[in-house]
Parts: sequence; structure tokens; C-alpha cells
Amino acid sequence: MITGSFSKLLESKFNDQVEVQYNCKVVSCENPQNFAFKDGRQSVPLVTLKLSDDTEVKTRLLIAADGANSFIAQSCGVNYFKRPYDQSAVVSNLRLHERGENIVAWQRFLPTGPIALLPLDETTSSLVWSTTHQHAKKLLEMQEDEFVSEINNAFWQDYSQQDIVKSLESFTSMLLSFAKSGNDVVMQYPPSVASIAGDRFKFPLGCSHANEYVKPRVAFIGDSIHRVHPLAGQGVNLGFRDVDCLSRVLDKAAYEGKDLGAINHLMEFESEQQKSNIPFVTAVHSLKHMFSTDSTPLVAIRSIGLTLCNSNSVLKKRFIEQATT
Repeated sequence: MITGSFSKLLESKFNDQVEVQYNCKVVSCENPQNFAFKDGRQSVPLVTLKLSDDTEVKTRLLIAADGANSFIAQSCGVNYFKRPYDQSAVVSNLRLHERGENIVAWQRFLPTGPIALLPLDETTSSLVWSTTHQHAKKLLEMQEDEFVSEINNAFWQDYSQQDIVKSLESFTSMLLSFAKSGNDVVMQYPPSVASIAGDRFKFPLGCSHANEYVKPRVAFIGDSIHRVHPLAGQGVNLGFRDVDCLSRVLDKAAYEGKDLGAINHLMEFESEQQKSNIPFVTAVHSLKHMFSTDSTPLVAIRSIGLTLCNSNSVLKKRFIEQATT
């Protein structure tokens, strides 16, 4: 769906500027790693790509956005920090029972991992269910009605919790209700899923971060340089921020008449993005471990913390702004 819409946009808006190659993939990439730039000018051989249909492409700048197992990054010798998780994500589009203002994203932390529903339109939401490898395999093998029931149960089932955690959570909620006396509180509940609106897929989860974002004449963006757990729902936004930063760097280089593939200004992109990406990747990695433990003190801290965050409109606004910019 997304790929088709993107292709239509390219063809309608940039038909005379963009050529889309269908039904082929990159089989080799030769980039000039052992050459030096002179004054930011084009004094370095071009990047050469060979495609599966025997086409050869040469370019001054290659922007690699080919995912977590980036073939371009491997060809260019990029090294990574990697940590696999003992989890897989099951994804699918779902039809909801009720038609209405479907504008709220829902997430619940289960003993095996978080499950999330992300709104697409009035009657459709996207599922991202992080769970154990064994459970993910079982979810794919289920009949549709059984799979739908499993999703609905995941949002409504009352899972056992330590008594001390329940008591602390109830006490915190009671204090907050007194503090908010006189204010109207609107209760919201997750939507009920009616059926599947497409295929189901699963993929292994992990954390990774590239040591380098650029090579001579090559810039990497998105999952090709960083990968985080979906519990934060920020993987695609990290990629959008990469695109925004790289666009600004290239606009400046083009305005100054520089070679777009020059490593000196591509390094500006790497430096700026690493300053924001590294702390974020580290934070999500830490959150994943905090929500994976059953240690009573940590469970109590995270439960009370989420309750306090949910009650603080200023804090929630900050989180929303961070998630959408």
C-alpha cells in the first residue's frame, strides 16, 4: 500500500526528474573508499551500482535506505553495534468493529512484550505485537478468527500482578484523583478488532547502530544505520529526521556549488544526527530491558511512572511533540 502510493506520487509529481527501477535489486556496489577529495570538488570516481537486470548506474551521491540488513552498508564496510532481542514482531492491518474517530494509538505491555494498535483510518488500524519467537510463530499459524480473538484478549485480559505493585498503583491513582477533583475525566478504551485487513508477517527484533553514517559518495539513512525496539513507536520518525537533516546539508552544498558527494559536508550530517540518535537508541534499549523484567521494584517504578505521566497533561504534550517532530 505505502510503496504503491509512493510510486504514484513520484510518477505524478516528478515524472521528468525521477526514474523508478522496478523488479530489480542491487547486486554490487563499488564506492571510492581509498580516494581523497580536494577542496570539496569532484575529484573522486563515482559510485558504481550494478543491478540484477545488468543495468549499471554511476552517481556522484548514493543515499542508502535499504533497511536493517543493508547490502550497501555491507559493501562499504560499515561496522555496527548490534544486540539481538529474544523477541519477534508480528505485524498486520486490522479492521475494527466500530466506525468512528480512530485517532488514538494504543499500547499495552504484556508479560511477553508490548502490543500496539496504530490508527490508519476510521475503520483500520495497524498491529505491532512484540512477543517471544515461539508465540509469534504460533500467531502466524492461527486461523483468522482465533488470531483476532487473541488480539482482543491481549488488550482486555487481566494479567496477574504483584500485590504490592497493585497497591502502589491504586494509591497513586487515588492521590491523583483527589488532586484532580472537580475536573472531568474522560475514560477511553481500546477498539475491538473485527477481522484482518491483509497478510500477517513477523520479523526478529533487535537494537543496532552504525559507527559511520557516511562514506565517500555514500550517505546512509533510516534502519540502515539505526534500529530500535518498536515499543517507542519512533523507528520511522528517526528515519524522517535523517532525511530532513541530510536534505538541509545537501541544499547548503548545492547552493555553495559543491560536489554533493564530498565527504566534508556529508560529515556534517553524520555529526548532527549522531548527537541525537545515539542517546535515543540507548534510551529505547534501556526501556526495553526495564519493561522486560519482572523484578518487583522495577515493575513498581515503571507502573507508577506511567500513571504519573498519564495524569500530567504538560508532560504528555511534551512526549507527543517529541514523537511527532
